[in-house]
Amino acid sequence: MRLQLLCAARCATCNRILYLRSFSTHLLLRGSTQRSPILLHTRPCLAKTQESAIAGIVTMRYERGLPVISIPLPSRREICQFSLKPISDTVFNLCNYLAAEDKGIDFVAFYTIEGTRIAGSTSIEHLLQLGDFRLRINDITYEVNVPPTQNGITSLVELSSERFRSLDDMKATVASLHTIFNIDEFKLDRER
Repeated sequence: MRLQLLCAARCATCNRILYLRSFSTHLLLRGSTQRSPILLHTRPCLAKTQESAIAGIVTMRYERGLPVISIPLPSRREICQFSLKPISDTVFNLCNYLAAEDKGIDFVAFYTIEGTRIAGSTSIEHLLQLGDFRLRINDITYEVNVPPTQNGITSLVELSSERFRSLDDMKATVASLHTIFNIDEFKLDRER
């Protein structure tokens, strides 16, 4: 006969509330002096693995060509993922994104591996080109390893940088052509 449980119990290891529908093989129920039963994990508790992930690991990867950084938030003790735009985002923007996501963050700064602070106006593109860096949130410092480009193919960051430069050149050419073609009209308007 299978026992149906429609109650909630707390894990004695991680103190999380788990809602049980049926008895599972990896959970062990013991009676307690309180009204609700005590729940123990017979496998390693999931909360412990999450705490080890929060202890100091910041991961960075490329997803659909854009850099994605996963950062542990101090207040909620969970990992949050940020998708970055290499050209338009800056270090200051990323600091603001972090502060907006977790109100418990008082201080955010980026440093090179040597310990030099990276300015907020530095673009994410340039930050990634610098290589590995350190991220300090409140009193905790994380080391971030920037992944290399895959299989010798140039990354989206390099491609977008070249495209951006060619767009700047084209804008300058259009502006100079506009000035040349409209100079006669400007002189006529000025004479009137």
